[in-house]
This record gives sequence, C-alpha cells and structure tokens, in this order.
Amino acid sequence: MSPALLSLLALALVIVASFGTRVNVGVLAVALAWPVAMYGAEWNATRVLEAFPSSLFVTLVGVTLLFGVAQVNGTLGQLTDRAMRRIGTGGARLPLLFFVLAGVLSTLGPGAIAATALMAPLAMSAGARAGVSPLITALMVANGANAGNLSPFSSVGVIVHDGMQRAGLPGHEWAVWSANFVAHALAALGAWVLFGGRLTRAAAADAEAVATRAPDRASGDAADTLAPFSSAQRLTLIALAAWVFGVVVFKLHLGLAGFTVAALLLMRHVADEAAVLKSVPWAVIVMV
Repeated sequence: MSPALLSLLALALVIVASFGTRVNVGVLAVALAWPVAMYGAEWNATRVLEAFPSSLFVTLVGVTLLFGVAQVNGTLGQLTDRAMRRIGTGGARLPLLFFVLAGVLSTLGPGAIAATALMAPLAMSAGARAGVSPLITALMVANGANAGNLSPFSSVGVIVHDGMQRAGLPGHEWAVWSANFVAHALAALGAWVLFGGRLTRAAAADAEAVATRAPDRASGDAADTLAPFSSAQRLTLIALAAWVFGVVVFKLHLGLAGFTVAALLLMRHVADEAAVLKSVPWAVIVMV
C-alpha cells in the first residue's frame, strides 16, 4: 500500500475517532504519523520530527500565552466593559456593538473562542437589561468573534496563513481576513433581519414589565461605575501595543515576539504565572 493511501487511511481513522472517543485527535494523529512515515514511507525518526510544524507551534503558544496574561489580569475584560459603556446600552445599538467588539477582540489576537468567552457574559447581561433577545445577542457575539478569527494575529489565522505560505500563496493575510469578515457580517445581518426586530421588541416588553414590578432595583446600579485600570493593566496595554507595532512595522516573528513580551510582563508580576499557563489552550494546540 502506498504511503499516500496509508496517510489518508490514518487521517480517516483520526476523524472517525474524534466522533466516538474523548482522546485528543492531535495525540492520536502524531501516534499514527510516525509508523506511517517510518514503515510506510521508510523515513527515519529525524525526518519525521523535521516535518513537525515547530514554527507554527511556537507561534500558537506565544500568541495565546501573551493574551493569557491580558485575560488573567483583567485587561481584556476592562477594555470590553469600557467599550460597552462608552457606546451605551440602547437596545437598537447593542447588537451592532456586540458584533463589532467581538470582531475587534478576535482580530487582535485571542481568536474566536477567547473573544466569545470574554464577550458573552457582558453581552448577555447588557442585552438583558436593554431588552435585546438572548438569541440575537448570541448570534452577534458568535458571528463577530468568527469574523475576526482569520487575522494575522489570531491563533486560528496563524494556522491558515502558515498553510497558505507553504502552498505558495503568501501575502494575502488581510484579504483572507476581509473575506471572512464580510461573510460573517452578512450572516449577522441576515440573523438581524430574520429575528432581530421581532425578538428584541418582545424581550424589551418583558424587560420593561419586570422593571415596573421592581423599580427599586435601579438603585442597585450604582456599582456600574468602572474601576480605573490598574498599573499592571496599563503596563499590559502598553506591551500589547508594542507587540502589534513590532509585528506590523518591523515584521517581528509573531510567536517569538509574543513569548518575549509575555516573559517581560510575567517578570513584572502583572499576572499569576500559573493561571496564565493554565489559560493557554494546550488541548487545542496539540490538536492542531
């Protein structure tokens, strides 16, 4: 049997196993790759290891580690909360705000999963107060996060652009991001046209009814005042801005620069190192 056919069969086995077991498919893929390569294609162990995408691995870990610092010390949460307060909580504007904020966060580097995790609690809470349907809130946050998911800074975008470079198609990072963004923007627009107005009006009526039955609850919103950025969070913002500037202007390696900036921040004790390392999606990185 040819090595190519063996590889396809191994890949099919990995896909099937992903549906029926909880074993990380990345672990299974590596476990199958070496016997296929060594005994099917007659490679040696050194050549098998050379095929491992070490540059991609470093990039994924570096980017997610850096944004793990910003997530653990509350910097990303503070940015999201401030943006929502600045634009307001009017029901008509909130769905657009949810989409834009999730898209911006995802584009800057955390990717769709982290952006959704950051945005969803805030968006659901603000949407409920303003009478926005939870369904519309979920659709806007999810589409916004996926809209920014293929930027050159995103962990998923890194995978896509690395594959394009190896296929001989470099230099299309922002074109790919734009196409993906437009597709999800159209999907979000379609969701709003189909469900938005009707569901938001119904939810707003329910919220108003609840508010009239509990008028004193508004007095509890004094806690809405935002705490200022801490010194650790301000330092994190400066470091993130410097990282983006270095990658865009000086073409620094995304992952190595991320490791360096994250290391400098951890040396300044801006976040708990154990919590930051725990926040890195190791299972996803191994799977990739």
